[in-house]
Amino acid sequence: MSSKRILFYVHFNKNDKVDDYVVYQLQQMRPVFDTIILLSNSQVSTNDKNKFDGLYDKFIQRKNSGYDFAAWRDGMNAVGWDKLMNYDEVTVMNDTCFGPIYDFAPIYDKMQTKKVDIWGMTINLALKGLVMDNHGNHIFAPMHIQSYYMTFNKKVINSEVFKRFWTGVKEYKDVLDVIINYEITLTDLLSKQGFTYDSYYNA
Repeated sequence: MSSKRILFYVHFNKNDKVDDYVVYQLQQMRPVFDTIILLSNSQVSTNDKNKFDGLYDKFIQRKNSGYDFAAWRDGMNAVGWDKLMNYDEVTVMNDTCFGPIYDFAPIYDKMQTKKVDIWGMTINLALKGLVMDNHGNHIFAPMHIQSYYMTFNKKVINSEVFKRFWTGVKEYKDVLDVIINYEITLTDLLSKQGFTYDSYYNA
């Protein structure tokens, strides 16, 4: 039985444009997902928005406030948590990557055989010194899935910790605060609750 999947895809372009690679990404994602929520943190023109025709189920245009994590939060709130729990897999993605180079369906098939609760394309190893806070202090970054692509299974979606994390996302003005408070902590937060994780490409 195939999984019911939803994708929350965040687009941002400082010139309020829609690049061809973004359209290509969504074209490749469309067959893999039952539902695509497209969130643009740019004020795209009607002509540019038309490039997305047929590639989403719901379009949300917003300010680039809180960056991708706040956009994903808004997308989940727009769908509603009761409906979100009807999905087998939730994926969050942004347009800071190029690709896919290969068909995406076999990637999902492979990751399902691993039977992990959370997975992404790539992972960052735990280390100190990669990230500095706004005071110039080196902070410890635990091993974490890079947030440009993360998939969560039904067990995670239905957990209180997952809902609490997303509904509690703040709209930080500095992207470094988003990285420190959300990107490098989410995997560790869920792991400490007993959820397993892996990446498609092993670091």
